[in-house]
Amino acid sequence: MKKTKLLIFFLFILLPLVFTVSATSLQVKEEQIVLFNSDILILENGEVEIHETIVVNCLNQVIQHGIYRDLPLFENSKEFFPKSLGLKVTDGELDGVYAIAKEEKKGNNLRIYLGDSQNLLENGTHTFELTYTYKSIIKSEDDGELLYLNITGNDWAFPILKCTAKISFPKTLLQSPDFSFLRTEAYTGYKGETKQNYEMTIQKSETYQNSFVLLLETTAPMQINEGLTVYIKWKPFYFSNQSETPKKNILYFFSKFGEICSSNKPAALLFLGSILILLYYLITWTIVGKDPRKMKFPPSTAILERISPAAIRYIWKMGFDTQCLSTAIINMASKGYCTINISNEGVVVDKTGNEVSLSLEEEQVAKILFPDDSKSFSFCKKNYKTVQSLISTLKKSLSDNYKNIYFVTNSKYYIIGLIASIALFIISIILTVPGFEYGFMLIWLTIWTIGVMALLSATKDAWKTVKFHGIANALILTAFSTIFLVSDIFVFFFFVSKLQYKSMILNLILTLFLIIINSIYFKLLKRPTKEGIGIYEEIQSLRRFLLQMPEDLKNQNSDLNLKLEIDKLLPYALALDLQEDWFSDIFHPAANSQTYYYSDNHISWINSSKNANYSELRSFFSYLDSSISSSSVSSSSSHGGSSGSSGGGSGGGGGGGW
Repeated sequence: MKKTKLLIFFLFILLPLVFTVSATSLQVKEEQIVLFNSDILILENGEVEIHETIVVNCLNQVIQHGIYRDLPLFENSKEFFPKSLGLKVTDGELDGVYAIAKEEKKGNNLRIYLGDSQNLLENGTHTFELTYTYKSIIKSEDDGELLYLNITGNDWAFPILKCTAKISFPKTLLQSPDFSFLRTEAYTGYKGETKQNYEMTIQKSETYQNSFVLLLETTAPMQINEGLTVYIKWKPFYFSNQSETPKKNILYFFSKFGEICSSNKPAALLFLGSILILLYYLITWTIVGKDPRKMKFPPSTAILERISPAAIRYIWKMGFDTQCLSTAIINMASKGYCTINISNEGVVVDKTGNEVSLSLEEEQVAKILFPDDSKSFSFCKKNYKTVQSLISTLKKSLSDNYKNIYFVTNSKYYIIGLIASIALFIISIILTVPGFEYGFMLIWLTIWTIGVMALLSATKDAWKTVKFHGIANALILTAFSTIFLVSDIFVFFFFVSKLQYKSMILNLILTLFLIIINSIYFKLLKRPTKEGIGIYEEIQSLRRFLLQMPEDLKNQNSDLNLKLEIDKLLPYALALDLQEDWFSDIFHPAANSQTYYYSDNHISWINSSKNANYSELRSFFSYLDSSISSSSVSSSSSHGGSSGSSGGGSGGGGGGGW
């Protein structure tokens, strides 16, 4: 019986005591903010000076060298360009000794590390102090002025046992005859909550006679991510009348832009760097890129006997592309040197054996297409090395015979600007991306986006050549490209949201500006030489003739032998990107008629299971060009307000240990 009584005594008396002792010991082992005191002084010019005293219990768990404090740099708003709060940190101490170890930007916050980076703190209580000012926290509303300030911030990694605050107003404001408080409230709890676990009192100021201060004190501990926010509104309009609103002229907008850049170092770097690169390109273009004075010739075909279509395209574009090769092959076929055979398997070029005159670059193409006694060549993946050889040989031949004779690219000047632009972009990314994981995500996103662009390009080519490849291929590519594009967009917006896109939108705009500058000057720095300006005018003269030809045919003003002339001129029209004009005006049925302006619409040098004719040349030409491009790559590489809440208003942030 006695044992039973002792057991009951233990359960009801001693066990709660054990739990109390255990809870007390656990509480001691938790790092926490014992006291968070904020002394808030509103200055005559409307700036707010804040002195925080943070007493912490340090156990060398999270708090080893000290604590950090995150302070917002921008207003807590939904605008794309949130206004800068004008934060300025003036002092920081640990146990009475200056102790700002470092400052760094974290997203939209400034992180201030308080403590000793060289030594660990001793276990026990330590006092951290931080003094800073905000330039534009006080807001003007319809009925009065407002201080809506998140005193502690809601992002602390520790509980706050007690928070106190003192708010002091300018003497001249308090002594205004019509001064009165419209609202004096505060909120505690998690973001969005409106708990009121606090007491607010009015006390006479020790600094100014006949003045007073507002005192706040929390009545319950605040857990991790809970905070204290004040909402104080008064009249009359005192601070908003201190200075007139600046006129919104060009200087005003420059000052605003400078204000944004001052708190956004990557944007400032991109802007200044882009201006310097633009000036470099302007100076370079003025010295080496200006075109010589041009002459203007009437429409003419005088250049046809001297320069081949492939060479004309190379000179006109001031550079090489695969269309130079496809134009050369088409011209060889139109002369009767070869025929082009198209089937579902691909493009095959067959030699006819006819003796015809070829241009220098066409002779070099013929030697590679038909070596020794070969009579046929297929554009397919297994022949990619031969196609690569074709492209490099033709490119070298055109470069040797025309580059730096008829035009110059000034590529060395462009490369300098391009390298500077890439370096500027990389540095801005390093300054913007907050950590390794985001840097890795950016690299992955860049590679993925390049792959998506390649897939979209292949899809576009598939639809352009649907008559030859078939609709199934185009539909499959469309489905895949849609899935990959949606994934790319989703990851992009996820990445941007993690980097707080509101502060990054200016960086993206400036990056786009930098890309546009390089794209424009890549073309502008190319120019004809003095010897080449006449050739360029002859090419433009031929282009005007080819553009005018469809109209002449419609009006029956031409006595040309259509069969011979169109076969001869077609490669030149393709070389000068006039295929759309010719396909729609010469080879398209006349209005209210089922006949073509060129009635013999069969092409002798094209053999196709798809019944290729002039009306289908759009698809044929795209198909041939894409076949050359795709077969030049190996198969292994072809895949490829009016109310408030806790956490609202200005200020806030949070902190933790380091």
